[in-house]
Amino acid sequence: MQIRTRLTLLFLLIAAGILAGVLFAVYFLFKKNTEETFFNGLESKAEMTTQTALRDPALLKPLQPIWIPPEDDTLPYRDNISIFDDSYERIFAVHADAPPVSVKDLQEIYSHRTTRFKHYNLHALGRVVNHNEGRPYVVVVEGFCDPTELTQLRNILIISFIVGMASMAASGWYYAGQALAPVSRIINEVDTIQPSDLSHRVVTGISRDELTRLAETFNRLLDRVEQAFRMQRMFLSNVSHELKTRSWRYGLNSMLRFSANATPRLTGQPCKVCSTTCTPSATWKKNCCCSRGFTTTPPPYLFPPSGSTN
Repeated sequence: MQIRTRLTLLFLLIAAGILAGVLFAVYFLFKKNTEETFFNGLESKAEMTTQTALRDPALLKPLQPIWIPPEDDTLPYRDNISIFDDSYERIFAVHADAPPVSVKDLQEIYSHRTTRFKHYNLHALGRVVNHNEGRPYVVVVEGFCDPTELTQLRNILIISFIVGMASMAASGWYYAGQALAPVSRIINEVDTIQPSDLSHRVVTGISRDELTRLAETFNRLLDRVEQAFRMQRMFLSNVSHELKTRSWRYGLNSMLRFSANATPRLTGQPCKVCSTTCTPSATWKKNCCCSRGFTTTPPPYLFPPSGSTN
C-alpha cells in the first residue's frame, strides 16, 4: 500500500470517528432535550389534574373495567390521564376504555415517587400525590411522543455523514498527494541520473523542511559517488599507461634478440626466419630480408626488464 493511500485512509478514519462522535452527540442531545420538553409537559398536566380532579376525592369512585386490550400494542388515542388510589384501583380516567397501568408499574411509582415508563406505545409519567387527608394517590399522565422530528434529524445526520466522508476522502487524497509531491519529484530526478553524468543534482528548494534535508542528503551522496568514480577513472588511466609502457619495452627487447638469431649462413642454407636461400657472394646481406646488419651475437637488452641488473 502506498504512503498516499495509507495517509488518506488514516485521515479518513480519524475524521470519521470525530464526525460520527459529533453527529451522535447532536442526535443524543436533541433527543434528550425533546424528551425533557415532552415530560415537562406531562408534569404540567399532572399538576393541573391534581388541582382539579383531586379537589374532592370523596366524589371519585372506582371505574368499571370496560377496557379492551389493543391488538398490536397501539392505543387508539394519543394521550390520557388516570388517577389510582392506594388500592391500585382507577378512580379517574379521561378515556374510560383505556387499559389500566399494571400493578408492578404502580408499585414502582410508589417506591420512587416519580417514574417515567412506557405504556404500550405511549410515554407515561407517574407521580405520587398526597392529599390533604393524608391518603396517597397516583397520577399517571400518558402522551404520544411524535418521533417524526427525531427521524428527520437522524436521516439528515446520516446523509451529512456520508457526504462529509466523501468530501474528506477527496480532500485527504488531494492534500496527501500535494504533501508527497516533492518525494515523487526527488525519485524522478534520482532515476534520471546516469553513471556517465554524475554532475546532476536534486533541486532542494527554499524551505528547510524534512524533504529539503532529504534532497540535500541525496546530493551529498551523489558527491561521494562522483568522487569515487573520478578516482576509479584516474586509477584505470594510470594502470593502462603503465601496462602500455611495460609492453612496449618487453616487445622491443624481444624483437632485437630474436632478429639477432636470424642471421643466415653463407653455405646456401635457408634462413631460419624467412626461409630465403642466400648464396655466397659479397652482397649476401642484400638477398636476405632478415640479415640487415645484425651480428650473430645477441645484443644486450635495450631496456632491461624490471629487477634485472644487465
